[in-house]
Amino acid sequence: MLRAYYELVYLIVLVIMFAVRRYYVLISQARGVKEQVYNTRLDRLMTWLTEAGLVAGFIYIFTDWLDFANYPGVTWLGWIGVPIIGFGLWLLWQAYIDLDRSWSPHVEIRKDQKLITDGVYLHIRHPMYAGYLLLGIGQVLCLANWLAGPAFLGLYGLFYLQRVQREEEMMLAKFGEEYRRYMQHTGRLIPRLSRRENHDHRSFLTPSKK
Repeated sequence: MLRAYYELVYLIVLVIMFAVRRYYVLISQARGVKEQVYNTRLDRLMTWLTEAGLVAGFIYIFTDWLDFANYPGVTWLGWIGVPIIGFGLWLLWQAYIDLDRSWSPHVEIRKDQKLITDGVYLHIRHPMYAGYLLLGIGQVLCLANWLAGPAFLGLYGLFYLQRVQREEEMMLAKFGEEYRRYMQHTGRLIPRLSRRENHDHRSFLTPSKK
C-alpha cells in the first residue's frame, strides 16, 4: 500500500513538473532575438537521455518490463523520499518564477537578458539543477527498482557536469565583474549561510542611495 502511495506522489510531481516546464518553454519561444547560443549536440543528447531517466520511472510503474530489477521496498526510505521530492519540486517552481522571462531551456543569451540575484537565486546560482537532483534522489528512494530508481539521478548528474561550467562561463562573458562578485557570495547548489557572506551579498544586491 505504501509503495503505491510513493509511486502516486512521484507521478503527480512529474505531471506538475512537465506542465510548468512546458509553460515556460512556450514563453521562451515567444521571446526576443537570441544574442548568442552556446547549445551543442551534446546538450541535446544529454537532454534526451535525462528525459529517458524519467521515462524509466513511468515504465516501472505502468509495465512489468523492469520487474526483474525490483527489490523489497524499505518503508522509511519512501518517507524520506516524499519530502525530498516535494522540496525539489518547490525549488524548481520557485526558480521558474524568479527567472520568469529570463529562463531558457538552452545555453544561450538573449539581448534582453537580466542577471537574477534575488529569490532562491540569492544564495544558490543553480537552484533548478539542485531541484532536479533532489527529484532524482527522491526517485531513488520512492521506486524500489535497481534500474528505474537511479536512472534519472545518474543521467542528470552527467548532464549537470557537462553543462554547468559552460553556463557560468557564458554568464561571466555577458555580465563580467557583476557575475563574478555574485559567484563569490553564492554556492552552485548549496547555499552559503555564514552571517558575513549573507550581509555582504545583500549589500551587493541592494542599490546604493545617492
